[in-house]
Amino acid sequence: MTKQFEEYPLVPLNELRLNEIPERGEFSVFLDPGEIKHEVSWEELLTLRLRPDKEWAKHIAELYGSTASEIYNALQKMKSTVDKKK
Repeated sequence: MTKQFEEYPLVPLNELRLNEIPERGEFSVFLDPGEIKHEVSWEELLTLRLRPDKEWAKHIAELYGSTASEIYNALQKMKSTVDKKK
């Protein structure tokens, strides 16, 4: 049995538009977390998280090859979403 509409597009996460995927059967999204530059224990990450948000964002950005502003903005957005649910 073949899958008539099967395709494997590679799209960066920030360009992924789920609302543009045609509804033909099911679909899966696979995320590549990227390469971690340093091995960091969960204890170290927890210690980092206790620092101010901007400082934490800078360290996480270095680990994941992102920008501090992108990480910081995502954190603030998540915080506001959680606050609204309370």
